Amino acid sequence: MRFVTQGTVQIEVKHNDVYVIRINPVQDYAVKHNSDVFIVFVPETKDAGKCQPRHSYLFKRCQEFDVDVKLGHTLIHAAIANTKVEIIIEDCTSPPALCTIQSIKIPATLLPDK
Repeated sequence: MRFVTQGTVQIEVKHNDVYVIRINPVQDYAVKHNSDVFIVFVPETKDAGKCQPRHSYLFKRCQEFDVDVKLGHTLIHAAIANTKVEIIIEDCTSPPALCTIQSIKIPATLLPDK
């Protein structure tokens, strides 16, 4: 199952083209508890009309995400432009392993048709 969130990204480039991503969620995909901000990943589903329990993921905003080098280059441009992106991950167990970003959509939302 795939899970989605939206926000801007921060990129850290480590040795040998290793990219570590941090997500700054938009308010619709964030939960605040005391002084901690959490990123909410919700199921990417087309069953919006059905009311049934679904699980989601919560990660602290400081959570690091792994990304393929090809997506990393694209995310660098999004980070420089401070562009809101939609980020999709698969089911993951973290920590200790980093969740991997599977795909992205830029911009996160489409402009309405005129």
